[in-house]
Amino acid sequence: TVTTKKKIITVTIDASVSQKPRYLGGYRDVRNGRAYHHASVQTDSQNKKEFTLKFTTETQTFELRTRRAQTQRESSTQMQRPDMLLSNNKDVHVRVGRYVTAEETLAVKQEKAVVLQRFARGARDRRRACFLRTKRDAELQKAREDSELALEKETNQRSFDISRRMTPRTPSDFALLQSEFDAWRVGELQKIDAAFPQVVQSDGFAESRTIAESERAAKLGAALYATAKPVTLGSDTDDAKVASALRKRAVAALLAKETKMLLAIGRLKKAAKAVNDRERVRDALDDMARSKNWEKKDGAVVVVDTTQVIRARELKQLYDACVLADVTVDTRLEILNHLRWTVKEFSTKLVRDILELLDRESDLLARGRDFRSMAGLRKRTANLFLNFIETPEHNPEALRYSVKALANAEREREREMERAARETRIRASQESRGVF
Repeated sequence: TVTTKKKIITVTIDASVSQKPRYLGGYRDVRNGRAYHHASVQTDSQNKKEFTLKFTTETQTFELRTRRAQTQRESSTQMQRPDMLLSNNKDVHVRVGRYVTAEETLAVKQEKAVVLQRFARGARDRRRACFLRTKRDAELQKAREDSELALEKETNQRSFDISRRMTPRTPSDFALLQSEFDAWRVGELQKIDAAFPQVVQSDGFAESRTIAESERAAKLGAALYATAKPVTLGSDTDDAKVASALRKRAVAALLAKETKMLLAIGRLKKAAKAVNDRERVRDALDDMARSKNWEKKDGAVVVVDTTQVIRARELKQLYDACVLADVTVDTRLEILNHLRWTVKEFSTKLVRDILELLDRESDLLARGRDFRSMAGLRKRTANLFLNFIETPEHNPEALRYSVKALANAEREREREMERAARETRIRASQESRGVF
């Protein structure tokens, strides 16, 4: 008996150094999808045949082959013959022109080159002229704009200077106005001295007039002294009385003008103070009622209305309604009731004064009094309510505007500056000792 045993042998194939063969053709079995390649792909390449250099007739002779081709378009030429009549309507007679020498060809080339250079230079110069023209127009436009800008700036400055003198607002405006007033006063006194000189007491000396004239020339200046009248000595009794009377009259007129101007400056100061106070109150109320901008860690800004801001906004609206002038009686009574219920939450002397004024105005309105007769009462009520708004106990947002808060902020700023200076000194000491 013969027993057949099957043995499985595992063959390991190392394909790491193998190359994928280039596809050179083959076919695929449509029945099972199996692909069959050519034998050249499945067979290892043989060693290349080495060719040696040969010097024979076969290697030095080029092999020629003849191939015929038939084009898609056929054409032929038929010449005239005795037994065929051909039409010559479209025939053209070609004549040989004059023979052109090399010198003539060179001359024509030079002539055409000159024409080309002329057109090229013309185009270049036109472009340059256009560039220069554009540049000139731009410079003229810029100069015109600069001139207009300078004229506008000068006009605005002149208007600003006139406005500063006609309606001054700041301390610098009033300082400028006062300095110009002092300069005008000095100039007017010099004119009075030139037109009506003071009486000089001669005391019997002949040179008194000369000394007085030299002093006046030094005081008035050459231009004003040239048109001045001569001095009058005290020895000339009649002339001295007339000159003294004229001088007193001129000084009195100057003093009246000075008084009038000083009164006008005082009125301007009063008006400027009223306007500045209104603007200060308006800016402070707007700042108290402005929403808070809180910055988050990611840089985004959140707009928040806190309870203090809402309280300040309500008080601001009440103040705006309190200072309104042209309102009806019913509207005014409603405003007074709102004010009464707002301040009634607190019990202070200021609140009691406000309530007393509100009751007085309500009684006068009920009696039918004219609103013009209550202007002072309404102004006092508005001022007391403004003091109510500026009190931190009634309006927490007013704490930033109180003197105590400002003093605390100033002390905190000084502490920060001292702390920064101390850190700077410590850092400099460490660097000097080499400690980092």
